[in-house]
Amino acid sequence: MRKWAEIYKGIVQAIHNMPDDLIPKFNPASFRYCVEITNSTPQPGQGWKWDLATGEFSAPDPVYKTVLEVNEFWDRFTQAEKEAIVASTNPKIKTYQYDVFNTRRTINLEDAKTIGAINYLEANGFIAAGRAAEILIVNIV
Repeated sequence: MRKWAEIYKGIVQAIHNMPDDLIPKFNPASFRYCVEITNSTPQPGQGWKWDLATGEFSAPDPVYKTVLEVNEFWDRFTQAEKEAIVASTNPKIKTYQYDVFNTRRTINLEDAKTIGAINYLEANGFIAAGRAAEILIVNIV
């Protein structure tokens, strides 16, 4: 068996295992082609980049997850923080709570409103000092 990387626009779209006597070909109009990777080290995977000029593969750029589902965002808070937020009678906290949990499906960690609200929670003691930065951290997928 030989391994082939299916390339489209310089990105590996798929990896194909083919019998030794078969060479995959695509319709030229598709702008897709295959590069043999049977003996490549490291083995490229889906999403890897391929440089046409050098014939070299490289790992994809990191992808940053800046948008979270509401439940993923809420899970970033400790139980004590959640209880303090839910028990609050502060109108700003209640408004933000309503806005997040009743009108949104996702939270953008880079949104100015989100950053301001989390910093407000920290400044007013709903979350501990330094927790705003932890809650707002953007992870690499």
